[in-house]
Amino acid sequence: MYRVGTRLASGPFGIPAELENLCSHSWCGGWQDPWIKHSVLMQSWLMLGYYPLEHVCWAGVVAPKLTRGIDLGKASRVSCVFWSLWLLIDLFATWRRFRELRQLE
Repeated sequence: MYRVGTRLASGPFGIPAELENLCSHSWCGGWQDPWIKHSVLMQSWLMLGYYPLEHVCWAGVVAPKLTRGIDLGKASRVSCVFWSLWLLIDLFATWRRFRELRQLE
């Protein structure tokens, strides 16, 4: 039940937060490595694709009549691709952050 509540509570607010990051670069932090900034911005672009697809898939489960004519399986697969890419980019960005922190020592 926790996962459902979290998804419902945070899902609708994900798009505005990602748009804010793309406009102001507020999540990029003070890192010197430009790859970190590029990674964070790419993650926001991926989430702009992920969130709407997840909402469509959720609506297809809750109210199937609203999503007639939409291939929910394909929408779910594409959202999983966006999420998987987000995770891979996050691993890369985390590696770059640790690398930068090691150089500061």
